[in-house]
Amino acid sequence: MRKFAERLDAQLSAMDAAQRYDNLAQLAQLAHWLKGAGGTVGYDEFTEPAARLEQLVLARSTGEIPGVLAELR
Repeated sequence: MRKFAERLDAQLSAMDAAQRYDNLAQLAQLAHWLKGAGGTVGYDEFTEPAARLEQLVLARSTGEIPGVLAELR
């Protein structure tokens, strides 16, 4: 659990950078990581927004991505 919390800030920063530089492949990978890792260690509140983010990225619905990233922060 502690390892997840330590890694979370870096991963969220990486998501912000991926979104800023339009690197949707990386953003999808990071969202997928958060969706799985958060729930695995008991941070279930990340699962739904991370899954939504992953779906938005895969659908290329880029207009909604900043709001979900803000929700995850």
